Amino acid sequence: MSRVILESGKVADVVAIYGADNTASTSGNIRLFRLGADGRVMVESPDYEIDKVVDAGDAFKADYTASVATNATLNMIWETTASTKYSHFELDIYASQGNVDIKLYEATARSEATTVTVYNRNRLSSTTSSTTAGHSATAVTTGSTVLHAGTIANAAQKHEIPKIKLNVSSLYYLILTPTCAGANVITVNSRWVDHTAWS
Repeated sequence: MSRVILESGKVADVVAIYGADNTASTSGNIRLFRLGADGRVMVESPDYEIDKVVDAGDAFKADYTASVATNATLNMIWETTASTKYSHFELDIYASQGNVDIKLYEATARSEATTVTVYNRNRLSSTTSSTTAGHSATAVTTGSTVLHAGTIANAAQKHEIPKIKLNVSSLYYLILTPTCAGANVITVNSRWVDHTAWS
């Protein structure tokens, strides 16, 4: 049950909130609301919280696209540092031909990697993420922890890796292996939010 503090200081349960079209939203559907400057109750969607994180300069993205031959691999790696913030991380993967095997490891070691630029999603912010991204890493020790395994079956399919809270001072290694004939153009869209704790 959502609750609101009245001007009198008493607390009341929110049973319903009515929009301008006089349509009621019942309390079971009300997740976020705030009081406006004029005292009116303002209902907010989850997107409002996401927008606040972007506005604060704590949301980042790193994308990479490559044409990959049959039975070759595309790999990306993300490295976190000993930061006070944790990266809340998710991926979308696309393939022009489909037929791609996907594995995401919590790796234990690597050598070199080619840097993939990390962008702050607030283009007015100078904040940088403590998490870095790269591709074509060498001498990677994948370890035994597979955080995600899946496939892209056809070209129309987007493969999503749901949000993962990354540990600090850690490596996360993505291996994509096409199994179809001919070149397969693969795109990886990674995005994350750096945050100390969610209240």
